[in-house]
Amino acid sequence: MASSDSLSMAFKFQTIDFYGLLAVANSGGDFYRTPLWYAWKLLQTKANLVEGSPMFQTAVQPLNTKLDVFAVGDPDHPRIILINRSFDARSIELTLGGLGSTVKNPIANRYVFDEDRSAQFIGPAAVGSPLRGEFSDAPAISPRDIALERVDEFWLAANGVDYRLQVECGPISITVLDVVSGPPAAIIEGAITNGMARLVVDASAPAYGYFPKSTTNLMDGTWGSVAHSDDGVHPFLVTNLNYSTMEGTNQVIYVEATGSQGFFRIGGAE
Repeated sequence: MASSDSLSMAFKFQTIDFYGLLAVANSGGDFYRTPLWYAWKLLQTKANLVEGSPMFQTAVQPLNTKLDVFAVGDPDHPRIILINRSFDARSIELTLGGLGSTVKNPIANRYVFDEDRSAQFIGPAAVGSPLRGEFSDAPAISPRDIALERVDEFWLAANGVDYRLQVECGPISITVLDVVSGPPAAIIEGAITNGMARLVVDASAPAYGYFPKSTTNLMDGTWGSVAHSDDGVHPFLVTNLNYSTMEGTNQVIYVEATGSQGFFRIGGAE
C-alpha cells in the first residue's frame, strides 16, 4: 500500500474497502490504484483540496444540474474545479474576479481526469468465476500518473478588472485550472533618438497584460505608468502593449526621454 503512494489515504477510512480508491491485486496483499484514485490525487495535489483550504461553489448560467464549479484557495493562488457529470462534452465560459494584486498576466495550467487519463479497466469478473476484473496498471504501479500531468496552459483574457476564460469539459470528467502569474516581459533593446527612446519588448503573454513603467530613482522602488506611442508619431498614451508595433514576435514602443534621467521597464496592470 505504501508503494502505491496511498498510505495516507488508507488512514482516512475504517474499513479495508477504501471506497474504490485501491484494490487488492493478489492474495499477497499487493494494492493497485483504481480510476477513482487518480481523481482523488488530482484534487489533492493540483486543486489543493486539502484540510483547511477555503472552497467556494459558484453558480453556472444557464442552470446545469450536471455541471459543478468550485473555487479553492486564496485570491493570490486560486484553483478552479469543473466537474462534468454529463455524458456530453460541455463548453464553459467563466469570469474570474477578485484576483490578488500579486497575480500579474494570469495563466491557467489545465489538468484533466477522464477515461483517457486514468487507469483503464480491463474487464469485469466472469459469472461464477473466482477471478476479479483488473485495471491496466494492476498489479504493478503505473509508471506515471497521467491525470497529474499538465494538459496545457492558456492565458486569461482581460474583461475590465476581471478575467474571462473558455474551457472545454469532456464527458464524465474533472478539470482543474491552476491560476498563476504569467512570465514577465523584458526590454531586450533600446535606443534614444530625437528625445524618444525606442524600446523593443519580448513578451510571452498577451500584450494587454503589459504596461510600460518608469522611475527616476532605482533605490526607492517606486515605478509608475508612463505614456508611450506605437510609432513615435501617434499620440503618447498611458495604456498597455496592445498599442505597439510588431517587429517579428516582439513589440516596439516609443517613450519620451527628455528631462531628468529615467529608467524603464515593463510591468503588469496596476
